[in-house]
Amino acid sequence: VKAIMQRFSVKEQEMLVIGDGANDVPMLLLTNNSYAPENASRSAHLAAAKVLEKDTEGFILGIK
Repeated sequence: VKAIMQRFSVKEQEMLVIGDGANDVPMLLLTNNSYAPENASRSAHLAAAKVLEKDTEGFILGIK
């Protein structure tokens, strides 16, 4: 993700990321616009700026 940000001159505040697992933690820590669904792993919850409603339908709700 950092390489894409650099390549396209995207600033941290312009990014929005969503992750649900431990493998997503580095990405979630890149920006304050980071989200994890309610049923994500504990590590994703701790790394994300915001926790969203539970994702049971395969899509994310609650991003505003």
